[in-house]
Amino acid sequence: MGDMEGYQADFTESRWIGNREKLKSLNQTLEENPQDVNALVERAQIWRYVRDYSKALVDTNKALEIEPSLIEALKIRAISKKELGDIEGSWADRRLIGQLKQNNNK
Repeated sequence: MGDMEGYQADFTESRWIGNREKLKSLNQTLEENPQDVNALVERAQIWRYVRDYSKALVDTNKALEIEPSLIEALKIRAISKKELGDIEGSWADRRLIGQLKQNNNK
């Protein structure tokens, strides 16, 4: 009822439900093995879900350094770039996804 600030705080908090423990587990996994691409992508997905696009971008970049043709990481990175205002970078990632999918179908 006009409490937009309260609504946004509640909405943001609701996005964290169930993700804090998962994030804690992924952080531990990555402490033990920083090259775990699956954990990086999963953590990036959580960051994207809670709208922390900068952190999602960091994790996807790390994952793509290890495995450059990882489509799921490219999707999350494209979304994160778009949300951070890098429209050109987002489209570049989307084009790369299309090329990778096309190559996989050959």
